[in-house]
Amino acid sequence: MGEEYFFKLKEIKDQLSILSYNFQQDGNYTVYYGEIIKLLRCYFKLVLKYPHDNRQPDFQYSNCYFYALDLPMPELFAKTYAADTQEELCVSPGVLGGYLPLQDYVTKYELIYRISSDLIALGIPSFKIKKDEEPSHMGYKMAVFLKENGNDYHFIREQDGNWVYLDGYKGQVESLDEDDFSHLTDESYIPFSYIRTLEIVKPKARK
Repeated sequence: MGEEYFFKLKEIKDQLSILSYNFQQDGNYTVYYGEIIKLLRCYFKLVLKYPHDNRQPDFQYSNCYFYALDLPMPELFAKTYAADTQEELCVSPGVLGGYLPLQDYVTKYELIYRISSDLIALGIPSFKIKKDEEPSHMGYKMAVFLKENGNDYHFIREQDGNWVYLDGYKGQVESLDEDDFSHLTDESYIPFSYIRTLEIVKPKARK
């Protein structure tokens, strides 16, 4: 990956240590979370700039959104934040793009704007596409879902011809038996409404 990668990665780790120390001194959750997100954005931009290695990605600390974007939450960030705050580092759509974290309700339009802001901030091209259409930019498909009451969302991605997703934060990877999205529900069995499919174009989409 080159010396530049490892040098910048060390810089990010050092800055994370400083943020952690400062939070332990002042206890300001709002500032700490905001700075963590800025640093996380820098981390993702760094790993997107360099080719992925062949190791199996670890999505242990990720949610369905990061899984659909193929961006594993780095363990160091997750463990540092949890140790400092006794809370999980959960990142909702739009936060990497400058939005405040989602609360109780989001419209489908705001959700799409939030996703777009994240992709733009990370330099990831995306294109609107039909769910049964083949990608035309050498990317892969990500489908977006939202409950009718707007209090929850879900993301799945196409991989090797199958639709797969992470079943909640720290969940297991699941697959859909068919392309019929109407059966997609969560533990409450309230169905998700299909919103849109995007073609995600990254430097290297993992197989």
